[in-house]
Amino acid sequence: MTRSPRLSRALVRLLVHPRDRDHFLDDLDDGFAAHVEREGVAKARRWYRRQIISSLLPLAGHRLRLLGEDLANSSHKDMRMDAILLDARQAFRSFRHARGFTTVALTLSHDAHPIEEVVVGLDRVALVLGSEGHGLSPRWERSADRRAVIPMREGIDSLNVAAAAAVACYVVATRR
Repeated sequence: MTRSPRLSRALVRLLVHPRDRDHFLDDLDDGFAAHVEREGVAKARRWYRRQIISSLLPLAGHRLRLLGEDLANSSHKDMRMDAILLDARQAFRSFRHARGFTTVALTLSHDAHPIEEVVVGLDRVALVLGSEGHGLSPRWERSADRRAVIPMREGIDSLNVAAAAAVACYVVATRR
């Protein structure tokens, strides 16, 4: 039997709430098997990936809604944010280690190096960005493999998150 794409399955495991995961994967696997019989493995894999890609945003939203419901039903109201952050960190770590990514945190910390230097020679890069104003928490900075800063001219003290992400993605995409 031909297996469905592993990265796509990993995304489903990451984004689909555990109580819905098996049902969702079974439906995808049934569709994949039918496409293999009708159109061959290559087209079936493309179909499977398209299904995952078109479902990413709704899956992530559904996961967050269910997580919110779980937390709302919790009797410990002060633990809600900790549970959300813990879930995000666990997802981050499992994705990072499973796929061989090097995480690069964009930060203004004293030990950060210019992003052009930090990403040279890296095969797979996952950028970690914080919120506007506060940036990354110390815990997220420590969890990253490397810390980078976007060099700026004098008089420019920061970029908004979208601009920083655009610059960082460009540097990563054009690295040698």
